[in-house]
Amino acid sequence: MAKGCAIYHNHARDSAELPKRINMIQAKIIGSGDIVMRINTIRNICFTICILCILASLLLGVAMIWDWVQDSDFIHKSFMTLGALFVASLLTLSVAKKLGVGGD
Repeated sequence: MAKGCAIYHNHARDSAELPKRINMIQAKIIGSGDIVMRINTIRNICFTICILCILASLLLGVAMIWDWVQDSDFIHKSFMTLGALFVASLLTLSVAKKLGVGGD
């Protein structure tokens, strides 16, 4: 077999084995019920943070529309903080889902 073909053959074999290796690693990580419970707790906390950020942003936005609060740097920083918390929680939720931990 030519040298180039051997390299391609090894690469194809390694690529075929990669999903199996990932599944084995996930089984080792998620195999313990304690770890699954922790990840589900993290998912619940992150989901709650996302909902609270949405509600707080909605209330703050409505308050600004109706002039209940004055436009200031504090309001802009509040919106940016809520956005950062929301994105961080959303990314954490997506990583937990990617790991395959599901209560649903």
